[in-house]
Amino acid sequence: MKQIIFLLLVMSSNKLLASDNKSYTCPLDGWTTEQITQFIDNKFTIENQNLDQLSLSMMGCLASHDPYIRDEVGYMSYVTWLREQKPSESTIRALFNRFTEQMNQRRNDEHQVYLPFLTLVYAELVRVDRITPYLTEQELQRAVTAISSLLLEADDFRGFDGKIGWRHLVAHSADVTLQLILNKRLTKSQHDELLVALYSKIAPENHSYRFGESKRFVTPIVYSWMAEKHDLTEWQAMLNQLIDPSPFASWQDVYKSEAGLHKLHNTRLYLLELYRLVSFNNVDRLNQLEKSVKAALTKLG
Repeated sequence: MKQIIFLLLVMSSNKLLASDNKSYTCPLDGWTTEQITQFIDNKFTIENQNLDQLSLSMMGCLASHDPYIRDEVGYMSYVTWLREQKPSESTIRALFNRFTEQMNQRRNDEHQVYLPFLTLVYAELVRVDRITPYLTEQELQRAVTAISSLLLEADDFRGFDGKIGWRHLVAHSADVTLQLILNKRLTKSQHDELLVALYSKIAPENHSYRFGESKRFVTPIVYSWMAEKHDLTEWQAMLNQLIDPSPFASWQDVYKSEAGLHKLHNTRLYLLELYRLVSFNNVDRLNQLEKSVKAALTKLG
């Protein structure tokens, strides 16, 4: 009975990242160090192994408890294959559908590493489309909606752990938005959907970023500006919302609580990253933002 009640509670929560006790089978399970090294040296190929089949079976490696297998082998295998476009288009589409479905399900393992790395590989899958389009307009919208929803709901702000390795869900999600925003097929409304999601995670009030997250937010937001989807008035409106001290009465009041200090730290860190990017360049459109970013930093004090 207790197990049934627990399952009902999990199913009823929209914010809880779904975890399961299912095994995540990795083709490398049981391999020796020498075999894994050879696999890497061979650009993640196995003799007499169909690459399409292998790429579909490697998803389980993204849940490995060994950060080396998860990051240097599981993730890097997909980067190598997809950037060289080695899998067939039908297999890349199958991967896109599987990854999108599992992201929407918030599928995760007991250490909560699978979803962040699933998301990181998803950035590579949508990158393929901006280089060589294979998604329909409807599928591209599915990707925009999936990552926007994930960012809006994400409450796991963990970055690096000495034992587990990287999780970094919000940063990986920002990487997906970057690849989508760089896609010239995206509309202004799709940019807006992604920007709303990105801005929602710039300054959480219960966590201070320290693993480079702010730079990961700045990059897609600036590239959206460079895509010329918005004018300065629209840009300023988004920036004004960010530097609003609410729910605190003023930026001086944030010093009275831990939540306020988190908000100040994250907002300032983002603005400093943004200022660094828009100030040290010779790009006229980027330079248009310098005055507003300096004013925003001054308002924070």
